[in-house]
Order: sequence, then structure tokens, then C-alpha cells
Amino acid sequence: MMNLLLTVSPGRLGLTIKVYKNDPQNGAVITEIDPACTFKNQLEIGDRIVTIDGLKVTKIEDLSLNKDRLRKFGIVKKKNQVAAADGREVSRENITTAATSATAVKAATEQLQQQQAMKQQYLIRTQQEQRAAKQQQNEKIEIPKHPMMGLSRRVNGNYNIVHQHENLKNIPKTQVISRLQTFIESLSQMKCISNRSRLHISCTCMQFLKNKKRLQLAMCHAILEYSDMTHVQKKHHVVERMRYAKMVSRKAEG
Repeated sequence: MMNLLLTVSPGRLGLTIKVYKNDPQNGAVITEIDPACTFKNQLEIGDRIVTIDGLKVTKIEDLSLNKDRLRKFGIVKKKNQVAAADGREVSRENITTAATSATAVKAATEQLQQQQAMKQQYLIRTQQEQRAAKQQQNEKIEIPKHPMMGLSRRVNGNYNIVHQHENLKNIPKTQVISRLQTFIESLSQMKCISNRSRLHISCTCMQFLKNKKRLQLAMCHAILEYSDMTHVQKKHHVVERMRYAKMVSRKAEG
């Protein structure tokens, strides 16, 4: 591939030139440049003269062609010469373009592989979540019915429990306490279950009451006492408990 068409005046060239035998690249190689050469600024050592007036240079005698008149030299610059495997002359710009294309293909392949790996990980994670959700659905968690549901106090001090599953009238306080204690004991034997943002959450917050009958009984009396209060009494009770908590906190800090 010719890079420069140089017009050369008749006379001495001022160049030392060599033509190599069995050279796969055509032309005569410039090995030295005389300081007196009139076109020295346009050439460098290693450049090749490949044509003279359109005719290929294959031997040293070709340089004498039309030397008594104005001639046109076809020059291939040294930086643009790369010996191809099949002996043809290849432009360095073409080599750079091919290397750039190969790099782009490699980057695209790596990106595709990363995307496929991420997709595979997502599928595995989704399958694991689906299996976990299915397992949770298959687990039967029996939560006892709340004994306070439908509870109301009668004038005589006994209670009624009326809702869609039960209709009990005039139950003594001791029976209500027994039901409530059974409920608390049941909760202490199992994990606390709740659903938040579609997540199945369990904890052991009630298990500190396990096999603690006296503490359970005290809680039952406190719960029942609070449920018997009027709205105003409940509000007053909460205010008093907050004051008590502040007092205890101040003592602890002091």
C-alpha cells in the first residue's frame, strides 16, 4: 500500500538503496540518506521505493529508469510496513483496526458471560425462595384461640364469652383465669409468628414464660384486671405506669 507519491528531479538521488532477494515485500529499501538529498525531510531510513512512474521496482537497475527527467516515486513509509504471514504487505492501520475489533469482541463476550452468570444466580436464588415459601405454607402452625375474644364482664362479677365460635354465659373469674393461663402457656411453648412485608418472621419472645406458673398467673390477673377497666381508668393506669417508669429510670441513672 503506497503512502507517498514523491516527485524527484533528474540527477543524483542522494540515497543509499538496497533490494533484498526473496523479500516478500516489493521495492527497494532506503538504508542511508545523504544530507544533501533535496527531499530528505520527506523520507526516513527503512522507507521503500515501490514504484517509479507507475512501474514496480523489483531490482536495483529499475532505479535508473528515466533518471534524466522528472520522475514520480511511489513510497511506502516504514511505520506502515508490517510483514504479513502470507508475504503480502499489510497496513499498520489495518492491524490496529483488527486488534481493536478483537478487543471489542472479547469485551462483549465477557459481558455476555457475566450477564448469563448473574441470570443463573438469580434463577437459583428465586428457586430457593420459592422452595422456602412452599415449605412455610406446608408447615401447619396451630395458634390457640385468644381467650379474651368476645369477653365481657357481668354485673355479678362473672363473665360472658360470646363470638362466632363460642357462646358461654356467666363464667366465673377462676375459669377465665384458667383459660388465659392455658393460652399463655401455649404461647410459651412455640415461636412467635408474624408477617411483615410478606416475610415470614418468627422469634422466641414468649418462651421466657415457659413452665413459670406463678409468673403466668400474675400476668393473667393483670391482664384481666386491665380488661375490666373503663376507658378512663385505662388511660389513668397508663399515665401512672409511665410516671413509675420515669421514676425507676431516674433512680437507675442516679
